[in-house]
Amino acid sequence: MDMTTRPVIAMFLCLMMALLACSKEETLPASTSVLRSQMEDSLIFDYVKRNNIDSVLRHPTALAYRIRRKGSNEMIKHTSVPTLIFTTRLLNGR
Repeated sequence: MDMTTRPVIAMFLCLMMALLACSKEETLPASTSVLRSQMEDSLIFDYVKRNNIDSVLRHPTALAYRIRRKGSNEMIKHTSVPTLIFTTRLLNGR
């Protein structure tokens, strides 16, 4: 092996390692995904109930949210700057 092929082999090995490291994780069957979603919903809404949090809604994307104060129904303008204040919590309360 001469000195010009070593860098090429090294680059090839690095490229292969990088590609393998970026591979997608295995896709779960639909039934497993649905079961996981139902389990997560149950955990989230148990947390909501335990902590007396009212008016929690669930978006189809599985996001649980609560509107604390509704807006004024005033039409926005192209110069308007919306404000969103949010808090994320783990199910252990932290």
